[in-house]
Parts: sequence; structure tokens; C-alpha cells
Amino acid sequence: MAKYISRMGSSDVIAYETAASHYKGALEDECNLGGVGAVTCEVVSENGSLAPGSLERSLLQMKAFLKYFNVI
Repeated sequence: MAKYISRMGSSDVIAYETAASHYKGALEDECNLGGVGAVTCEVVSENGSLAPGSLERSLLQMKAFLKYFNVI
């Protein structure tokens, strides 16, 4: 799922060896630990600002997620 979204949205995949090893209690990690595949789609911008292209890139990630599941 992450690789598909990455290819469609021109984003990097950041994958940790073990779910919840860096962030305890995140919904994505808890899902993965329970055997339910989950990803977090994020676009990095400076705190309190929106970098040029970030909104469009985020939308591409969301569309890729929906296409992965044949919703759109």
C-alpha cells in the first residue's frame, strides 16, 4: 500500500522495522501490530506554514490511497 501511494504521489516511504518502535500508540502502528495494514500519509512543511505544492502533493496521496482500494 505504501509503495503504491509513494509511486502515485511522488513521495518517500519511511518504514520502521517494527511498528510502534518510534511512536507508541499511533493508530497506524496499533493497526499494523494487530495485522491490519495501515499507512500515514503526510507532507512535510515548516511549522505554521504551507510549502508550495504541499496541498497538491497531499491530495495526490489521498487519491492514490482511494485508487489502491478501487474507491475511485
